[in-house]
Amino acid sequence: MQQGINVCGDCHAAIHRFIPHKELARLYNTREKLLKHPQLGAFIAWVAKRNSKTHYRTRVAQQ
Repeated sequence: MQQGINVCGDCHAAIHRFIPHKELARLYNTREKLLKHPQLGAFIAWVAKRNSKTHYRTRVAQQ
C-alpha cells in the first residue's frame, strides 16, 4: 500500500518540478528525505516564511 503526505498545492507542484517520478519513489519517499533535496528544501524554507494565502510558481533555473 502506498502512503502519501499532505502538502500544499505549491509544494506539490515543486516536488514534481524538481524531482522525476522514479527518483521520487526510490530516493525521496519520506518527508525527511524530501526536505533534504537541495532545491526542494530551499523552496520549502523560502515559502514557509511567506503569506500562506499567496500561491507561488516554481521554475527550474536556466543553466
